[in-house]
Amino acid sequence: MKKSELVEKLTELILEVPMGSCIVELGTYHGKSALFYYKLVGNKIDIFTIDDFDLEREDWLGQELKPEDENIFYENVTGANAKIKVCRMKIEDAVKRWTRSIGFLLWDVGEADRLKEDLEAWSKFIIPNGVVVVKDMPKNIFHTFEVIEELIESESWERLYHLNGVSFLRRLK
Repeated sequence: MKKSELVEKLTELILEVPMGSCIVELGTYHGKSALFYYKLVGNKIDIFTIDDFDLEREDWLGQELKPEDENIFYENVTGANAKIKVCRMKIEDAVKRWTRSIGFLLWDVGEADRLKEDLEAWSKFIIPNGVVVVKDMPKNIFHTFEVIEELIESESWERLYHLNGVSFLRRLK
């Protein structure tokens, strides 16, 4: 599948997010995905990015995160005049305080062995017909495929697509 097909599917799903729910991005890096969502929905749907910008860890490629990465994120968001809500905290702390219904969740955390835990914790906020998008990592280092299969076997989720290393799931109930 081509990158344009990925963008087309993301666009379609973002535009389906119902009013009253929100878009959540777990792991944000430079904020380009959040800006993409904002260009599609503007202020009609709240967009949240959750990232602790922890400089004491490496990303999934083994690259060290740098202070500039957080600065680039804020420059990108403020430069675009985007109304994106930034939650600068650990994902596991954010979910404990979360109360909003989620229509679209992107998991792009970049930490091994967090996918299952994160999806279990956040799934209670994802509305029926809500979408989860998971970036698959090289060599399945996060056990992405196994976690997705477990979700589908639970009969609460269906696989929508798998495009360019990105898995799309829809919550059924």
